[in-house]
Amino acid sequence: MNVKGVINVIRTFLPHLRANRTGKIINISSIMGISTALPLGSLYNMSKFALEGLTEGLTFLN
Repeated sequence: MNVKGVINVIRTFLPHLRANRTGKIINISSIMGISTALPLGSLYNMSKFALEGLTEGLTFLN
C-alpha cells in the first residue's frame, strides 16, 4: 500500500514543522480516490482515498 510511505514521511517531518511553527505538507493524489469506475481497481481506489482521508485529517491538527 502506498500510504505507508506517506505516513512515515509525515511522522519524520511533523516534529520539525511543529518546532518551527511553519511549513506545509503537500500530498498528490488522483481523482480515482472517489471513483469506482475501474473494475478490479478497488485496492488502488482504497489507497488513494486513504491518502485523501489522511490529508483531510491532518488539517484538523492545526
